[in-house]
Amino acid sequence: MRPSNCIFMIEPKRSPAGIWAFTDPAVNLVNEPFVGETNEILDFYAEGKSEMTLLFSAVPFPSHQIMFEKVPDGGGIGATYYDAVTKTRGWLCPALFKYFDVAPDYLFVKVVLEESIVMPTRHIFDQLQLLSI
Repeated sequence: MRPSNCIFMIEPKRSPAGIWAFTDPAVNLVNEPFVGETNEILDFYAEGKSEMTLLFSAVPFPSHQIMFEKVPDGGGIGATYYDAVTKTRGWLCPALFKYFDVAPDYLFVKVVLEESIVMPTRHIFDQLQLLSI
């Protein structure tokens, strides 16, 4: 069982075809693509850039900017989340379970558009006791 108070980091890149994908060696994912409307959500937050860093957690953390809410999706594998800002639903494939044992009810996200964050580990603040817990 993974601690629920981890903050994870991925660095998605947008292909010329408009598909966002990321690699995370810590969980054995290579060029893992986002699908469907999730790409539109990422386009919105990328503000025209083709690379970004996403920090995400199942619990609120200081400086998170976005809250995605899990919504019913017919019981398929993966999970669907609603973004109230873009008013869009985006499906996250089973790669979500590389980070969480079960799909969290909410995902809290911070988007960083500046230079990549250089950290010695891809799972930053692992097991950090957040102030909001």
